[in-house]
Amino acid sequence: MFYHVITNTECNLECKYCVRDEFGKIDDKYDYSLPCKISYDISKLKAFVKPDDYVTFYGGEPLLAMDDVKKVMDTVVCKGFMVQTNGLLLKDLKEYASKFHTILVSIDGCEECTDRNRGKGVYAKVMSNVAWLRSEGFNGELIARMTISEGSDLYKQVLFLNGKFSSIHWQLDAMFFEQKNEWFDKYNNDVSKLVDYWVSSMREGLVLRWYPFMVLMHDLLKGLKARLRCGSGYANYTVNTKGTVVACPIMCGMKEYYCGDLDSSK
Repeated sequence: MFYHVITNTECNLECKYCVRDEFGKIDDKYDYSLPCKISYDISKLKAFVKPDDYVTFYGGEPLLAMDDVKKVMDTVVCKGFMVQTNGLLLKDLKEYASKFHTILVSIDGCEECTDRNRGKGVYAKVMSNVAWLRSEGFNGELIARMTISEGSDLYKQVLFLNGKFSSIHWQLDAMFFEQKNEWFDKYNNDVSKLVDYWVSSMREGLVLRWYPFMVLMHDLLKGLKARLRCGSGYANYTVNTKGTVVACPIMCGMKEYYCGDLDSSK
């Protein structure tokens, strides 16, 4: 099982796709009592997570709660720790950095593209921290986690990041329903070009770790029927800052999707 553990609900960036007002009106479906940081006894998390499970720190920006991240890593026994971070606080991990199985860093491509979405100077800071991470001997998987929004050149930005990280994953802007149809045509064309590039690389003996393609290809080769590829609700759950368990980190405060807590027996 994979668990996203929300350590902090706030962030130290104001990315364009996260600061808009269209996320919905205030209503009683959302749990506004969620604390900013972990409020439960971490010993409960230790009892809940099994040795064969994985724990991913998530937010907000999870490393804003560095003390809790380190406490969980010192307390919980699991198969591996991961973190999804904007990369600005990586150096604060210090000796804990080498203990991670996987680190996912939010970056949207080149300096111009990333800074346009995330703020001036973010790209340089993140890449400096990534270089530090490698100099510290981190040998786990380092994933570039891209957000693709209207105006993004997917083909150009994926190829720019290729080789700078061990793996690449991209997703559409969470508000993708606002995008124009013409942009989707370009996006689909870019995906087709990337598939051609990916297959050409395999013919030369190199399998690029581009997750949107790898997972699909795995299922096609194995003849597996598709489920939700993120694993939400069957292989992947989230523990919010109150200790409530939900199916997906995006749903961490949506009460109708609560399905248990750290005291649950199942």
